[in-house]
Formats: sequence, C-alpha cells, structure tokens
Amino acid sequence: KLADRLHNMRTLHYIAKPEKRRRIALETLEIYAPLAERIGMQAIKDELDDLAFKELHGDARDSILKRLSFLRENGSELVARIVAELKAVIAETGIGAEIYGREKRPYSIWRKMQR
Repeated sequence: KLADRLHNMRTLHYIAKPEKRRRIALETLEIYAPLAERIGMQAIKDELDDLAFKELHGDARDSILKRLSFLRENGSELVARIVAELKAVIAETGIGAEIYGREKRPYSIWRKMQR
C-alpha cells in the first residue's frame, strides 16, 4: 500500500482536479506518512511528506528550500566552528560525547513554524 501511495504521489500532477489532488495529499499526510514512520520506513515517510507538502503549500516549500540552500552554502563554516567549540568544552570536562546533527526536512520546518 505504501509503495502504491508513493507512486500515486509521484504522479499526482497528472490529476486534473485540484480538489482531488488536495484530498489525496491530505490523506497522505494524515494516514500514509505516519504509517510509514511507525513501521520504520523513514525515507518513504520523508518523501510522502515532501510530495504532499509540495501539493498543499508549494510556495512555502519553495521558500524553505531556497533558505536551506542558502544556509548550506553560507552557514557550514559557522556550524563547523560551533561544533569545534562544543567539542573543546566537552573535552575539558572529561565527558565522553559525540556531537552530530541533521538537516531538518522542509515539511518538518514548516510544521514547527505553524506552532
């Protein structure tokens, strides 16, 4: 079912009626993406979220993608400097720790902005 829904979302633009595309995208966000996450299929969940987000809030998605691209290009030095400083402080305390991070997905960023 998830593979079928993923295919349907990838080809959603072929559906002529906007209200039908919107209904399918909402259903995907409310049912299929959480199901994929629950059974450990994070990559499928992320793609379903992104495809539905593109359909429902395309302008917001484009804006977030543009800002993420800017941050990737211009913020990597800052992140590296902060990580280095954190590692130094942690090393001074004698605590064994790892520092790692990840880039949030556009839909996740948008949801947090809505709160």
